[in-house]
Amino acid sequence: SKVQNDIGSNVRKPTQKAQRTLFVNCIPLKDNKKENLLSHFKKFGEVIDIYIPANSERAFVQFSKREEAERALKAPDAVMGSRFIKLWWANRDSIADEGLSGGNSVSLTARNVPNASGNDSKPMSTNGPKVPPVQKKMENLELLKEELRKKQEMLEQKRNEFRRQLDKLAKQVSEASTQVAGCLLYFCL
Repeated sequence: SKVQNDIGSNVRKPTQKAQRTLFVNCIPLKDNKKENLLSHFKKFGEVIDIYIPANSERAFVQFSKREEAERALKAPDAVMGSRFIKLWWANRDSIADEGLSGGNSVSLTARNVPNASGNDSKPMSTNGPKVPPVQKKMENLELLKEELRKKQEMLEQKRNEFRRQLDKLAKQVSEASTQVAGCLLYFCL
């Protein structure tokens, strides 16, 4: 079948990461626009593709060279001014290396960014390979795993905060009961 042929033709190992694409996570919806992403990431090098899944806090930013992506990943400054936005290597590059060697590739930094609303779900490049359905499911699964991990971290933080408040309250109750006991002894004697 066609799906089996697509799976069999995938030469990348599942554990192999992208060479030039970063996965950007925890972007506030109001800021998750191509123009904002381009404005931040173009200082690290030539951005050749930005993909924003519809109505999400995620994006994929692909650079023309690995060194540029590494610079962005290792940069000490906050991503788009927010310490909450996180960067990781993506699982794959949306535009293969062969797409760059032809010399006719157009950089996003050299053209206007269309549809900067961030609500479209189409990649900006038109020469990228089609994503096989199985690979798409794997990406979605990885995104779900990341969301679950993030929610678990938030739950752990809330649990710790609740415990701190509970301990503080118990200490206050203990101090208050000690004061009441002291007053009772004073009046009873």
